[in-house]
Formats: sequence, structure tokens, C-alpha cells
Amino acid sequence: MSETNNPKPSIIAEPAVATYGSVKPAYVPPVKIKPWTIAGVEAPDVVWEFARKHELVPYIEMVIHWVREIFPTARNFALEYVIDPEIEDYSWVEIRFYVSGAAEEVFEQYQRLNRKRTQYIPFDKSDRIGVIFGWME
Repeated sequence: MSETNNPKPSIIAEPAVATYGSVKPAYVPPVKIKPWTIAGVEAPDVVWEFARKHELVPYIEMVIHWVREIFPTARNFALEYVIDPEIEDYSWVEIRFYVSGAAEEVFEQYQRLNRKRTQYIPFDKSDRIGVIFGWME
């Protein structure tokens, strides 16, 4: 049957033709959707890169979890990359937070944290993770 005899002739779409120029797009830096986090704490790029390079991420997560468990008043967590000014090519990630409570109680909590660290984290990893806290009023 020819198209002329067909009561509903076929509709033939014409192909779309696009013309592309050779204009080079401007540089667009990669967009960061959200910051890196380790155990819910924001990790600056330098911290994330160092932690990944030295395979510290799971150990940092463990320490942050223990801090939250052992120091019930711990608040305002931060992660920081620290370069030792005295030892060449030595650096670490520091976990910073604030606590409140009696000095004796906080000291006991700190000792408990250090016992866990020495028991469960290899020294070469633990040595690259610092813990420092300040007092909240």
C-alpha cells in the first residue's frame, strides 16, 4: 500500500541538526556539594587528604566515637591538620573539643580514652592522631 492510499500518512520527522562551535569553555572549579566529614565532624580538605593517605579515617572515627562516649559533655568538635615545627616531615590530625566538669573527673575520662587508644589502635596510627580539649564554662 502506498502512502498516498493510506488514510493516515506516516509522519516523518526531520533530523535535528546542531552546529557546535569550537569555543573553549572557561575553567570551572569542581563544586563541593558538602564538606568531608569523619564521624560527623567536618574535615577540611587537608585533613581528609592526610587521613586518607595515612589510612587514619577509621581510627579517627573510633577516637571521636570514644570521646563522645567517655566525655558526655564534649561539644564543638573540630579536626585540624598540624605540622610539627620541631620534627621535620612530621604531622598529624588533631581532634579538638570542649568539655565541662570537675578537673579530676575530666582527667579520669582522658586516661580512659588513652587506655582505649593504646589497646585498640596501632601505635603508628595513634601517633598521627592528637586529642586536645578545652574547658567550657
